[in-house]
Amino acid sequence: MERAEMLMQDAIERLEGWCNSVKLNINIQKTKSDVFYIKRLNTPSLKLNGEDIEVVKKFKYLGMMLDAPYLTWEPHITMIIEKCTKNNNILRAIAGTKFGADRDSILKINEALNKSRIAYGCPAFLSASKTQLNRLEVLQNTALRIAIGAWRSTRICNLQVEANVVPITLYIQQQSISLYYKMKAKGPTHPVHTHIFNPNHRRNLVWTKLFKKPFAIQVESILNSWNLSNNPMLETYYIPSYHHGST
Repeated sequence: MERAEMLMQDAIERLEGWCNSVKLNINIQKTKSDVFYIKRLNTPSLKLNGEDIEVVKKFKYLGMMLDAPYLTWEPHITMIIEKCTKNNNILRAIAGTKFGADRDSILKINEALNKSRIAYGCPAFLSASKTQLNRLEVLQNTALRIAIGAWRSTRICNLQVEANVVPITLYIQQQSISLYYKMKAKGPTHPVHTHIFNPNHRRNLVWTKLFKKPFAIQVESILNSWNLSNNPMLETYYIPSYHHGST
């Protein structure tokens, strides 16, 4: 913790210097810090412009609700459910057996309102527990019943086949595999390639509910369970084209 605090404070001070040079001010009220750890540690003391940065248990960052210290994703999934439950009420208002939009239209609206929220950043919460992911399954199945007009007693597998929709768990795995291959194909040019495929993450460790598998190892486990190939990929490189105007 002492080393992490020192490195972070150094980064903050360098950021302050750059912001001052370009006449920008950082709002201390909107600046928070989260600490992710599996052992009880002292709370870090970080300062911005001479003021203490508040240490919080959860914080919304780029649309993702990050919860400390264990990053269970429970607050983030709760946030998704709260927003999508309101969207389901919209679906109920426009659905009906004798009036309103047809099945295909409601399924498309559900795709735009609900599925887009679930899909945003979903490879990040691939590590969420089955209990949390099942909450998203219930949310999706509720929307499908509204769109199709199915009874509550309808079997979930039949419901998903009728709507031509895969379970949320499989969808998150598919999105994670897609991101995994994209990072592999781009190689070191991808911003997080070096971190994701860090050889230090491949040590023989005991993975637990708190000490979770890194993203790459999780995806490779999925590939093995699906009997998919994980052969080395040909890296792609972007070569910018230059257009010269005529004179």
